[in-house]
Formats: sequence, C-alpha cells, structure tokens
Amino acid sequence: MKKALAFDIGGTKCAVTLGKIEGESISIVKKKQFATAGNTYMQVLERFCDVIDKVAEGVTFESIGISCGGPLNAQKGVIMSPPNLIGWNNVKICEYLEDKCGAKVYMPHTGQKYIIGDAVLEILSSIDDTIHVSDDINPTSLFIRMELGGQVILWSADASYSHGFIPERYGNFLKADILQIPALP
Repeated sequence: MKKALAFDIGGTKCAVTLGKIEGESISIVKKKQFATAGNTYMQVLERFCDVIDKVAEGVTFESIGISCGGPLNAQKGVIMSPPNLIGWNNVKICEYLEDKCGAKVYMPHTGQKYIIGDAVLEILSSIDDTIHVSDDINPTSLFIRMELGGQVILWSADASYSHGFIPERYGNFLKADILQIPALP
C-alpha cells in the first residue's frame, strides 16, 4: 500500500488530502481544509506543513501533488501571480515543500504520465496550454486521459472552448468508454 498527499490551493481555501493506493483502488483516508484568504503565501505554506502532521499522523507518504490555478510554471514548480492569490509571485512551491516534507512534489503539466496503482493517467492539457486564451482561469482545468481495467476515461473538469485544440492534437487517442464533461454555466 502506498500513501500520497494532495494539496489544493484556492483563493479562499486550501485542502490537504491523504490518499491510500492499493492495486486498482484509490481512496481518501483523511482531508482537512483551511483558509487561504487573508494569509500570505508563506503563512499558507507553513499552515500546510502543520496540517500535514495532523492529516498524516505519523504515516510516511511518498509524494505530494499540487493543484493550483495559474499562471504557473508547472515544469519548474512555480506559482506565478494568480489573480485569486494576491502576493503569490514566483513562489517556488515544489522546492519549498520538498525541502520541508522530504517527499517528491508534483505539479501536473501537459505531457506528464502518472501511474497510480493500476491506473495510468496522462495530462493531455494543462493551464500551460490555455492561460493565454482568456482572462477567465476557471476553464483552464487539466484535461486528463485515464486507462484502468481496460477502459479509457476522459476527465475534462471545467475545460471549455479553451481546450478546442485537443481533438486536433490527439485525434483517435481521445476515444473513450467514459467522458466527464463540464457543466454549462
């Protein structure tokens, strides 16, 4: 059994989630949220480290995954002044958390492939591809293809017109058994 942490950074709140990976099964062990608004980025990162201790309760985890609206330089692990995170200017979040937590830190970006148990996830599009399409960062969600148990699932989250290049880029690779589509506003 493997354990991993996820850190979701939002403009009003953050969430820390401890997950357990066993074979084809991925489950949430524990989740805790705390406020982002009104705190500096350093206060949020320090709070994140405090919350890790409470969520993990001495459990060793192998990695941390970061989810954050952009603009980002996901390849370098840098948060670059998102409009909903005032003062988060060129924050080297992956480097900081690797130093503090001693675990590998990942910030998903286009072209990355993750293997979690028997699931294979490939990032087909990320904020790196779409940030310059619109001032609205919400539809810049990750677009993910997952293979599990012989089936293909496409996760499009809040992706919309900003991901219009996906069919041209991937063609038949997009054939899927299940497609999650964004809700209409």
